[in-house]
This record gives sequence, C-alpha cells and structure tokens, in this order.
Amino acid sequence: MKDKFLYILLLTILLAITSFAQELLTLDEAVKLALNNNNYLQITKNSEDITNNNFSIGNAGFLPTVDLTGTSMYNDQELNVNGIKTSTKSTTNSANISANLMLFDGLSRFYNYNKLEKKAENGTLQNQQQKELVVNSVIASYYNVARANDLLKTAEEALGISNERLLRTEKKMEFGQVGKIDFLNARVDFNADSVNYINTKTFLSQAKQNLNIILNREIYLNFTVVSEVAFDSLPTISEMLKMVERNNTEKLISDNNIKLAEQDVNLSYSNYFPTLSLRASYGYNGLYDDFQIAFDDPNKSFTTTLNLGFNLFNGFRDNIQRQNAEIMLDNSKLLNDQTKKEINNEVISAYQSYRDSRTILEMETGNLEAAEANFARTKELYDLGKITNTEFRQAQLKLIQAKNNISSAKYNAKNYETELKRLTGILLGDNSL
Repeated sequence: MKDKFLYILLLTILLAITSFAQELLTLDEAVKLALNNNNYLQITKNSEDITNNNFSIGNAGFLPTVDLTGTSMYNDQELNVNGIKTSTKSTTNSANISANLMLFDGLSRFYNYNKLEKKAENGTLQNQQQKELVVNSVIASYYNVARANDLLKTAEEALGISNERLLRTEKKMEFGQVGKIDFLNARVDFNADSVNYINTKTFLSQAKQNLNIILNREIYLNFTVVSEVAFDSLPTISEMLKMVERNNTEKLISDNNIKLAEQDVNLSYSNYFPTLSLRASYGYNGLYDDFQIAFDDPNKSFTTTLNLGFNLFNGFRDNIQRQNAEIMLDNSKLLNDQTKKEINNEVISAYQSYRDSRTILEMETGNLEAAEANFARTKELYDLGKITNTEFRQAQLKLIQAKNNISSAKYNAKNYETELKRLTGILLGDNSL
C-alpha cells in the first residue's frame, strides 16, 4: 500500500517537473496564431474579397458590353427543274462586332452600384466581426486553460496532503495510536482527491485541445500558459453605450442593411421608367463558291440602333415588387431597433457581471488568507493529535474551495472585460491582451 501511495505522489511530482519542458504560449502569441490560421477567419476574408470584387461600375451595368461573333455556313443544294438536276455549292462567311450601352434605365444602375458598395462594406464589417469573435474565443479558451492549470495545481497540493495524512495514519494505526476508522477516513479522502486530480487533469487536456482547434494547430500539441491576469481600466457604462453606437460591428451591419433595403425600394420604383439603349455593330459578309473560309472583297455593313422601351403592363408585378421592398425596409428598421436594444442590454449585463466578479475576487482574496491561516493552525493541532480527521479535512476543503473561488472570479472578470471590449468595438485595437 505504501508503495502505491508513494508511486502516485512521485508521478504527480514528475508531471509537475515535465511541465517546464512544454512550450510557453503567451496570450498575444495565441491571438496572432488565430488571426493567421483560423479557418473561419479565412472563410470570412474570402467572402470579403468577393464583395469587394463585385463592387465595380462594370458589375453595376455602367459599362457597355462588346461581343464578337463569326460564322461560316456551307450550303450544298441540289435542284431538279423539269427533270434537269443542278447542284449549287456555296459558303457564306460573316464576322460581326457589336457594342451595347444602356443610356437610361430608371437610375437602377446607380441604385445597384450603391447596393454593391453597401455589400462591400458589410463584407468588411462581417470579417471584422468574425475577427472579434475569434479573438474573444481565443482569450476565453486561453484563460480556461489557465484556470484548469490553477485547479490542477490545487488538486496536486490536496493529493499530496492527503497522501501524507494517509501514510501517517497508517503508521499510527500500526502502533495502535488510532483506530481503523481513522485510517479508512483518510483513505476515502485520498481516493476522492485522486479522482479529483484525474478529472482535473482531463479537464486541462480538453481545454488545451479546444484552444489548439481555434488556433488550427495539432490537437494534442502540449503547452503551458501564463496564469497572471492584469485588469485594464474601462470607460463608464454611459461611455461604453456611446462606443457601441459608433463601433459595434453587429450594429453597423444592421445599419447598412437598412440602406440596402432602401436601395431595393428605389430599384422597385425604377421599373416605372422607360429604358433607352444604344446598339452599334460593324460586320463583314461574303458569299463564295464551294467551301472556303475567306474574306475576299466582302460586303461591309455598319448599323446603329437606338431602342426605347416602356412596360405598359406586366400583371402588377412592379407594384408587388415595390410593396414587398417597402415591407422589407420596415422589417430592417424594426430589426435594427431590436439589435440596438439587445446589444445595449448585453453591455449592461456584462458590465454588472464584471463589476460583481471584481468584488467577489477581492472578497475571496481575503477569504484565502483566512483559509490558509486556519489550515496552518488546524494542521498543527492535527499533528499534535488535538483535533479529529473530520476537522482537519474540513479545513483542507475550505482551503481548496477558497483557491478555486479566486481562480474562477479572476478569469470570469477578465472574460467579462474582454466581452465588453468586443461589444464596444475596441477589442482588436487593444494592446493589453
């Protein structure tokens, strides 16, 4: 039994020693890796590139279209006139270049150009929003690893104390100084701490795997993190709500969606105007005996056409399109108002949670000092045989809980701080991650 306990204790020490050989990953390095490697970021960047490519005067219809066509038609015709058969073989070759330009289309090209501009802006904003979400996720996952490290360290300390207590109780039982019930209690507590250590180690491993996935690295790559947390000064709640209005990407995208809906309304009205287009073409045409592809002394032609079109009736489709566009504009305004309210509520809730976590952290820091002093005194009395195993265990559990509470409050507060920076649009410009 002693060998087993000593083996577990030595294994714990060995794991602590080997951790020093692991890669040290700082938060800044993790954020840079995510910004460079995250697959979702690459997808949104590609989508941004598409919207930027689409934003052009040619795509909006301002530029003419130019087409070049060429044909060669071979004709082998046999005629029977009054019993006399004749055969005619000929080739008709033609080449034509034409240009089409829309002169007026009810200003729809201008509205389409404005739509493409707003879509390009949305593409940039969506890429920005995805960056913010990824960075926020990296920070949360990074501190989750740090918290798991803290929990594992506390679990190792608890396991070491329980192992020492179990060995000491076993010796006392051998000399008749304590009963078997004390030994069994010590063994139950040691087993509980062993299980907690194993579970915490698994939790740490999973936390590292989750961070590696976000960073797009090998999932089982091992590393250590920095556990120290520095809190930054934040603006007042009223200042943060003003920053949301200026910087929050979700809100800005919602604002742009209103402008897109307005362009759709304008486009629906452009259907009520006539269209005027110009077409010009220049071509060669030649008829030749038998089969030959050539342009020897061809006929030349140049034509210009001005087309005026006006739709008189199309089954009320224009009216329906206009009505639907106006309804969609109204929906965009309603959604924009709801989005603003929800974002403001998120800011207020995150600020309250941040403030409460900072208060809890201060209180738990005081509790830890008291728990450490209480455990030190309890251990002295336990070594002197003046208190029971139960009292010693209670003091130990209070110390473990105090350490874990500090860890949770610390990282919770930092995560709420990060969320506030994301909501106010200053996360990516922050230099104190």
